[in-house]
Amino acid sequence: IKKVAADRLPIAPPVLYGGSVNPGNAAELIGQPHIDGLFIGRSAWQAEGYIDILKKASAAIAR
Repeated sequence: IKKVAADRLPIAPPVLYGGSVNPGNAAELIGQPHIDGLFIGRSAWQAEGYIDILKKASAAIAR
């Protein structure tokens, strides 16, 4: 997706993954080379779930 868009636009837009992001898979997803960020849906309905995802993704990025 990024390559196709970059071929047509002056910049490569970020690619956000938004398929069932949850505290159990956030760290693994954010570590993927072609994923620039996470689009958090249902897991963010409760603040605790959102905060848990942020903590796990932040820890994965810091590694």
